[in-house]
Amino acid sequence: MKQALKKCLFGFFVVVGGFIASVIAEPSQESHRFSFSGELEAFNKFGFYNGISPTDSYGYILGTISGIYSHKFANDSTLRFELGGAGAGLAYDSTRRGSQAGDAGLAYNYVGYYAGYRGSRAATATNTHNFYIHNAHLAYDSERVSLKAGRFMHDDDNYVVGLMEGADLRADFAKFDKGGIYGRVEGVSAFALLGDGFFWDFTQAYAPNGLLGAQFGGYVAFGEASKFDINAFYYYGISEYSAPGVDMKLDFERVRQEGEETKGFASSTRINAIFPIYDTLKMEVAPLLGNFLKNENGSNEGFTSSILARQDFRFYAGDKGEYLLGIAAYKNIGLSHARVGLYGSPLGVNIWDNSVYGVGPSLNGIVYKDAISAFVFTKASYENLATFLQGLQAGLDFRYTTSTQSAKALEEYSLKLSLDFVLTKNVAFSIIGNYYTSILFDNNALNVGFGGSGGEVSRGKSLDRSYVMTKISLSI
Repeated sequence: MKQALKKCLFGFFVVVGGFIASVIAEPSQESHRFSFSGELEAFNKFGFYNGISPTDSYGYILGTISGIYSHKFANDSTLRFELGGAGAGLAYDSTRRGSQAGDAGLAYNYVGYYAGYRGSRAATATNTHNFYIHNAHLAYDSERVSLKAGRFMHDDDNYVVGLMEGADLRADFAKFDKGGIYGRVEGVSAFALLGDGFFWDFTQAYAPNGLLGAQFGGYVAFGEASKFDINAFYYYGISEYSAPGVDMKLDFERVRQEGEETKGFASSTRINAIFPIYDTLKMEVAPLLGNFLKNENGSNEGFTSSILARQDFRFYAGDKGEYLLGIAAYKNIGLSHARVGLYGSPLGVNIWDNSVYGVGPSLNGIVYKDAISAFVFTKASYENLATFLQGLQAGLDFRYTTSTQSAKALEEYSLKLSLDFVLTKNVAFSIIGNYYTSILFDNNALNVGFGGSGGEVSRGKSLDRSYVMTKISLSI
């Protein structure tokens, strides 16, 4: 009841704040605009392995709706307020059948998971949250400054990506003919998950005391369409860790226009390194991570790091499509992901596609202690193929992950085919087929009591985590 009241008051004050700001500011002519947006998502995951520690299957229906009020000023700056809610319900859960999980099943780890706003309560199938206010924020945008506060989808291009509750301020301090200097500060009180397999209400489980972030960088342009960008960033998980980092990107492009067609070549190189230095974690939230991310004695983790190197090549072939070939390496030193990177990373790869029987809500080996991962990415993109096929993207990606501890703890390999169809302006369909094997040499990586078929997984056993995921999206 108290949490519901807090959410209502939060939304009320954001509405009042937006209204007052719009009344005080001097508008330009025809500057007011009201609109609505919404989305309906039908998601399914089908796992193929039904032995000990099986690969789960589940499906859900999710819907969102938001009202948007925007206000444009005479200087072309805009003030925008958005308020919306989201709801989801399970349609199918394979873990309810013949499982030690009982009749309630385990799919609440994906849809409805709620350990309380503070993240300190036990989440169960009987205390799920199946709707919440996902979008309630005030935003201001001008030529040099961008500010958001409330609940909104956020991407700081490093390690905070997703639905957050807090504030974000970005400013361009200086702009030159061939470059510029920029900065950003952000504060997060809670995170949520919405869509693509998950539906979690806002919780502080991964940021028990809040998260502060800052970024300062600059870029220089050269040639016709090339740029080098470097920024230093810093995250402070209050009372838990400090995480300085650096991000460097070099984009090179050589393209030409032949009528309405674009042809040519582009290259993108990225190096990103983060160095989380952990103090004592709040271990009461560790069960959310399973044993996968819990060090042996719960003591301080100390200095850790995650380092990414990625190279992408893009080829533009006009009406014959656009093609991508990429390679990447990602290395963890220590338990760097005990807090960092669980809500997105510059790698841009799903880390939650294992099995709920294995490691909490499906964390894969990319985030394991001292793991190193190698990737190959390919993608082909086409537009306007038919009346009811406005776009198609086809990708084939490979991943190999192993741990580099003195005693190897896991090994994983994955070959993933993805197809994304844009049928109309408002309707899309995607399907992912992943041939995925996980070999665990550390039995502690598996959740105790989730044996599925009533047995224990032997050390070094190959677990088939292969699956097919489908998603239908309808937007308004």
